[in-house]
Amino acid sequence: MDDCPRLDSGDENDGAAAQSASNQAHLLELRAAVQRGLDDIKAGRVADVEEAFGRIEAMLDELEAAKRA
Repeated sequence: MDDCPRLDSGDENDGAAAQSASNQAHLLELRAAVQRGLDDIKAGRVADVEEAFGRIEAMLDELEAAKRA
């Protein structure tokens, strides 16, 4: 036998409903984030990947320098 506690069927249903609601909320958040990204692309708010990585590297260099100071 495994050591996991067993729930009665009511608790399982409540837990499943809560998990389903949580999953649904996360799905809505994901869809909203994807839509914002698509809206940014349509509006021309995009950056070249090399430029973006350059900015990230510069920020990381600044953080590292601040740590050492």
